[in-house]
Amino acid sequence: MVLLFVKVKRGHFQDFSDNSNTYVTIKVHNMKSSTVCRKGTEPCWEQDYMFDIGDLQSGLLVEVWKSSWFRDTIAGSVWIPLQKIKHATDEGPGEWWTLHSDVIPTGNEDGEIGSLTTHEILLDLFFAEAFDYSGDPQDADCNSEPHWPSSENSDNSALPPKYLLGAIKQASRNEEAVFTSSVAKERWNRAIQKFPDPVVNSAFRKAWGKSAAKPPNQN
Repeated sequence: MVLLFVKVKRGHFQDFSDNSNTYVTIKVHNMKSSTVCRKGTEPCWEQDYMFDIGDLQSGLLVEVWKSSWFRDTIAGSVWIPLQKIKHATDEGPGEWWTLHSDVIPTGNEDGEIGSLTTHEILLDLFFAEAFDYSGDPQDADCNSEPHWPSSENSDNSALPPKYLLGAIKQASRNEEAVFTSSVAKERWNRAIQKFPDPVVNSAFRKAWGKSAAKPPNQN
């Protein structure tokens, strides 16, 4: 299982009015999430989502919808094969994607698409890289155990990496599959706080960056 992070950042929609309400839906496997509605031709969402992915032989379907009191209508969509999404340790500037009038997913290949629209959406997509790896990123095994630092002065340094990673995965199973950024960060914080040892917590903070909190009772 790997963690897919999706950040819906901004949109650029031509032929929309300033009063247009749009929202974005994200679908992968049997999971779905939606952003809030935003007005205008260049709406800004900046919303984070996280999905637990077990099979990379599929894709991510992102749809932009126009909301109305009578019926919502689709403005465009984009199909992104999961195998084309890179691994990273933190979010980046994102990438602009041009929407198509229609997308029919076809496994791990590009979906059957309709004509290009004049609409674009800025997305930041990456699989979480929770371990140090100095080789070629293409050769990295995304299912590998993270490498944790050890300390001769710490009793907890003897804890096997599989035990630590298992605690994180168990915390993941106790929550829903999709999270907003605040919920995701809180989940990692709870997992981190189960291990008061500063060396272990340092490993968590290094692996997960700003999503990780300081260990309890530590300045």
